[in-house]
Amino acid sequence: MPYSQKHQAKSRAFAEKLAMETVCVDCGAQPVEWHHVEPKNGRWNEVSFLIARGAPVARIETELARCVPVCRACHMLRDGRRSDKPCAACDGPVSDNRRRGMCESCYRKWLRSHPPETRDL
Repeated sequence: MPYSQKHQAKSRAFAEKLAMETVCVDCGAQPVEWHHVEPKNGRWNEVSFLIARGAPVARIETELARCVPVCRACHMLRDGRRSDKPCAACDGPVSDNRRRGMCESCYRKWLRSHPPETRDL
């Protein structure tokens, strides 16, 4: 689905202008990412992918209509990649919710103390 360099320049200019005018709907921060309210399978629906490939502005606008602008931190909270809960082992902050509820340091210690054959992943 590659487009011409002319389309790529238009797509990037549109995205840059939009990024400067848009703030996170949750906290008002910038820069923003585009969170799909009802995600579809396939990378070709990602706004950043469409911009990088130089998709026509009309196609990008269609995809943006399915999204809400959120900053990186709020996007991770919405997707479940970040949690406000403290580490289950040390009560420190957890930046990635995929580590059994532990911070990276505690998770690495847990991995070293549990051989692969005994892990219940």
